[in-house]
Amino acid sequence: SHPPYVFRAPFYAYLSCTLCDRSSDCAKKSRMSSEHRPPFQEGDQISYKSISGRQVKATIESIHHDYNTCSLRYKETSTDLEGKKHKRDRFELVKLDALCLSVQQAAAVPERAEAEENLVMEDWKRETADAPLDWLDVTGDVDYYRCNGERVRARLASVHPEEGTCQVFYDAQRGGSSHRRSAVLPLADLWRMQQQRLLPQRYSELTSRARPLVIEAVERRGITVDQLASLLSFMKNRCSVEDVIDGWSCSRSGEALRVSTINLYQVCDWIINPLTKPSRCSYVEAVTNAADSQIPKWFISHWWGEAVCNFIKCLQKHSSVRTLQAIAYWVCAYANRQHELGQDLASDPMESSFLKAMASCDGVMLVLDSQATPFKRIWCCFEEGVVTLADRGRLPSRKASGPALQKLVDRDGREGRLSPLLLDIATVPPENKEVALLTEGLTQEERKDEQKEPGRGWRSKSEREETFPINVVESCLVIDIGEAEASEDIDKTRILNALAGRLELDDKSNLSHENHETINQALSSMFGIAILRRAIQNKSHSTKLLLNVAEALRRDYTRTMLRLHLSGLDMAPEDLEGRAGVSTWRRNGLPHQRKHLNSQSLSIFSCMHICSLRSSA
Repeated sequence: SHPPYVFRAPFYAYLSCTLCDRSSDCAKKSRMSSEHRPPFQEGDQISYKSISGRQVKATIESIHHDYNTCSLRYKETSTDLEGKKHKRDRFELVKLDALCLSVQQAAAVPERAEAEENLVMEDWKRETADAPLDWLDVTGDVDYYRCNGERVRARLASVHPEEGTCQVFYDAQRGGSSHRRSAVLPLADLWRMQQQRLLPQRYSELTSRARPLVIEAVERRGITVDQLASLLSFMKNRCSVEDVIDGWSCSRSGEALRVSTINLYQVCDWIINPLTKPSRCSYVEAVTNAADSQIPKWFISHWWGEAVCNFIKCLQKHSSVRTLQAIAYWVCAYANRQHELGQDLASDPMESSFLKAMASCDGVMLVLDSQATPFKRIWCCFEEGVVTLADRGRLPSRKASGPALQKLVDRDGREGRLSPLLLDIATVPPENKEVALLTEGLTQEERKDEQKEPGRGWRSKSEREETFPINVVESCLVIDIGEAEASEDIDKTRILNALAGRLELDDKSNLSHENHETINQALSSMFGIAILRRAIQNKSHSTKLLLNVAEALRRDYTRTMLRLHLSGLDMAPEDLEGRAGVSTWRRNGLPHQRKHLNSQSLSIFSCMHICSLRSSA
C-alpha cells in the first residue's frame, strides 16, 4: 500500500527513494523477526541490481533492523539531457528481506534469476519507451507521490534517458521543520504521475459511499442530470488555465484536454475506468446512494465523440422542456460495467443492455452533432431502428429472444400496456451553443396551451424548434443504415440481421431487407415533418428543402398517420405560389403509396393567408 515503485521481480523489490521517513505504524508492520536477520554488516560490499538495471558493487552504509531497511551506496555514471556524463554516488534505501531474497535466489538458481531479469528488463524498456522526454524540464517542477501517498511538488534534478530514470528533490515536513529529500524513480513512473494525478481517494468528490451500491439489473442503472453536472464540476475544478484540465491529455494525440471539448472516450480513460476498476462496477453504481433514484425514464442514443459538456446541456434542456423532475437517463457508458462488458452486452443485439433499457423507458432521445454522426454509427442506428420498427408494428418478435423484446413489440398503449417509444432529437449548434430540441408531439406545457386555444400549443412547438439547424436536418433527409460503421464488423452484421428478424445473426446481411428500408424512410420523413414549417418560411432554403421534404415523405410508404401543423404560419399567397416545393406537393400528393396511410390532418389555425393553398393530400 506504500509506494507504487516496487518492481514485480523479487530482486527488484526496493523503495526508490533515499532517506524515506516512514511513520512508526508502517515501520512496525515491516519489522523483520530476529530469526531472519540478514547475513550483512555495515561496510560490507555486495553485488546489487541498481534502479537502472545494472549490476553494481554496493556498500552497505547502515542497517536498520527495526525498520527492515538498509542504506546502500554505489558509484554510477549518468548522462544528462545535454549529453554530459556525470559520475556520482547514488544512495538507495532498500528492504532487507527483499535484498536477502534476491541474493539467495540469484545464488541458488542463477539461470532462472537471469531469465526473470531479462523478462523484467524487457517490460521495463517497453514502459520507458512510452514515456516521451519532450515534456521534461531539468530544474523544472513536477508532481511526485511519496511512499506514504502524499503528493508534493518536486524539483527535477537530473534525467538519465539511457537508464530510463530520473532524480527529484522535494521538501518534506517533519517535526515542524522542512527537510530536503531526494528520490530516484523510473521515467515511466514520473510520466504516469504527471498524467494520473487522481489517486483513488480523490474520487470522493464524485462518490457518496465507501463502496459501490450494486445494481444487478443493467437496465435500472440510469444517471441523473445532477450526477452528470457533478462530473462536469469535477473536471472544471482541475483547471488552472482557462478550461485546460491539469495533467490530462489525449491518449492518441497527446494534446491537453479541455472541459469544453473533452469527449466520452476521454472521460472513460480519465474518470470512469480508473474510478470503477477496483470494484469492477459501473459508474452509476460507484456514484449513487439510492438504487431507486437511478431507474431511467429516457434512453439516450448518441456518439461518444461529441463534447461531454454539450451532451450534458442537451439532457438539461430536455428535462426542462419535458418538465421531467429528478429523473434518470440511461447512458451506456455510465450504465455498463466497462471492465465486464461481456456481462452487460450479448452477441444478440436484441438481448443486449441497450434493448433491455429501451423496453423500460418512455422514450429515446437522440443527441446529434453538427455532422449527424450517430446516423453513421451502427449501434445508434440500431437504437433508432428499434423505435421506428416498434412504432410501425414491424419489430420482429422471436421466440428465442428474452422478455425485453416482446415487451417492446407489445407496446401499443392499449389495455394497460405502455405506449410506443417517443423519439426526441437534440443538438448544440456550433454558432450559438444553445441547445435545439425537436420533440415528438407536444410537451406538457404545450398541451395545456393547446387546450386553452386550439393551435397555440403547436405554434409554441414550432417556434421552439425554429433554432434547430437546417443543415443538420438536411443531412438526415436521406438516411441509409447500411452505410453505418462499426468498431467491429461482426457487430454491424448482427445488428442488421437482428433488425431484419433473422435467427442466423452471423450470416451475411441483406441490405435491401424491407425492415431496413422502413427504418431509413421513417427516420427521414420524421425529420421532414419536423423541418416543414422552417422550410416554408425560409426563402433561402425553401425551394430545394421543400422538394427534399416532399420526397422524404413520399418514400415513407409504411406511415399510418400524417399530421402537418402549420398553425400561425402567416405568408401571402403570392409567396407560396412561387415555391417549387409547394407546386410539387400540389401535383404529386403525399405519399404515393397509400395502403397503410389511414389518417391525415392539416392544422392551419391562425394562418391568415395560407387558406388559399389546397392540399392534394
